[in-house]
Amino acid sequence: MNGSGRHAAGGKRKARLAAFLVFALLLAAPEALAMAKQTERVTVDPVGHSDNYSAVLYDNTNGLPTSEANDIEQTSDGFIWIGSYSGLIRYDGNTFVRMDSTTGISNVVQLHVDRHDRLWIGTNDNGIALKVRDGFRIWNMADGLGSDKICAIEEDANGILYVGTTGGLSMMTRDLKLHLLDDPRIAGAYIERMDLDADGLLYCTTNADDYFTLRNGEVIDYIDHRETGVQGITCFFCDRDNPGELYIGTEGSTVYHGDPAGPVENMQSTDISPLFSAIDVRKIGDQVWVCASNGIGVIDSDGFHHLEELPMDSSVGRVMADYEGNLWFTSTRQGVMKVVSNQFSDLFARFDLPQNVVNGTCMYNGDLFIGTDNGLMVLSEDGLKEEVPVTEARTASGEELEEEDLLRILDACRIRSIYHDSKNRLWFSTWRSAGLICYDNGKVTVFHE
Repeated sequence: MNGSGRHAAGGKRKARLAAFLVFALLLAAPEALAMAKQTERVTVDPVGHSDNYSAVLYDNTNGLPTSEANDIEQTSDGFIWIGSYSGLIRYDGNTFVRMDSTTGISNVVQLHVDRHDRLWIGTNDNGIALKVRDGFRIWNMADGLGSDKICAIEEDANGILYVGTTGGLSMMTRDLKLHLLDDPRIAGAYIERMDLDADGLLYCTTNADDYFTLRNGEVIDYIDHRETGVQGITCFFCDRDNPGELYIGTEGSTVYHGDPAGPVENMQSTDISPLFSAIDVRKIGDQVWVCASNGIGVIDSDGFHHLEELPMDSSVGRVMADYEGNLWFTSTRQGVMKVVSNQFSDLFARFDLPQNVVNGTCMYNGDLFIGTDNGLMVLSEDGLKEEVPVTEARTASGEELEEEDLLRILDACRIRSIYHDSKNRLWFSTWRSAGLICYDNGKVTVFHE
């Protein structure tokens, strides 16, 4: 074989190897995505830490094409997808773009990303769609749906997709064949919610507050609402850490946690007042997030916390953690809200300080010295100091100053800058009469003209 032939054979081997690696990555990607969805984490904690996060509300005044949103999901390429009555919206981290509604994708009420990283779109009146490259494939009643109004989409451990509608439950096999589940207990039922527990059992609820479970397309148990006593169920979420237990939201101000097959007295209840009518209950990390008709709350080991500082407080329908640990919320009245960690802390807010112009800061012996237009403030870990002791105070020419507190020496002075020198002294430059002041571990020297 000549040189060119060897090069050609080597190129083919490399191409085959590259193709194999790509194929292997494609096989691994769905499992990695499924694992990521099961281990959602949050990098922001709004509970009791109002200065460690920022909340941004998006509506039709600042980029979102609409001021209502029904659902939200993220695909592995980083895109955030928002379902709204005005259609499907994609967010790339900078811009919101509404997809072409002439494809039939409008009135989007449900979104689901499956283990193959495919985006499924449930509509309010046109069935379910699968995003395929730049287009969509749509299934409706003629294809095996009980109704064209989609209420819930969920996938089991075997990759079978279940579609809950107002007219029954349909199953999409892995070869994309759709058929209506034939079981007299759920025939024509209004399927409101579905969720998969850690053991691969699919839980479903109807608008009559009945439960049933599915495995491999077969109904395992059907629990009449009269057996549990939980009335006015609005949402639920499977507790991944405790298979067989659910978090259940109600029309009132109670969230239940426990086995839905038993009586309600055996379940743990949490009062979420002043919130009422939970729309979404979801456990992310160690916290249970409650989205309700009048706001957002969190249940943790310390009990329930109503998050009053967030700008979204009406018809909050969905919460999601993205791959960076940021929180996203949807509202059918206010649009979309993103909650992210702050890179900075507002010390004035944390220590409840009066607002002031800050011209300079400096760390000194573990304390933060803050130079303002109206004097000096000194912050320790415990808060604002009431005095900074002075053992000796005099001018550079030797005149003694009868003062024992650095804060009073600089009271009402406009401090322009603070400098910490190599001999562990602080220098304060002030405007007009106070001159230049040196603070040397308790000793003060004032320099005038």
